[in-house]
Amino acid sequence: AVINLVVFEVARRWFGVEFNVMMGGVAQKVAEWNVIFASIVPSLVAVVIYFLLLKKTGKPDKIFRVVAVFALVFSFYSPITATKELTTQLILSFMHLVAAFEITKSLTHDFKK
Repeated sequence: AVINLVVFEVARRWFGVEFNVMMGGVAQKVAEWNVIFASIVPSLVAVVIYFLLLKKTGKPDKIFRVVAVFALVFSFYSPITATKELTTQLILSFMHLVAAFEITKSLTHDFKK
């Protein structure tokens, strides 16, 4: 969440990205709490999935990475459809990539070696 918040603030303050998106059918500006919430919720879901894989398989890393890739690809739908502003789409997609990498890195053992 911290890295994504930094990316968000740098894009907003230094590069003037406005982050106007459609949320729930209403045009809104993305706020800091949106970034934090959108980073923490997937992290919690990932922990649950990883824990379940650990209980079922004993070696969840490989399966979790595959699930993470599919989740990442699926997650790109939201930033691409939420706005027509290319810069906002790219920054939000990058933030999804950052979150996916950090979550996967934190949970899988191969990255820790």
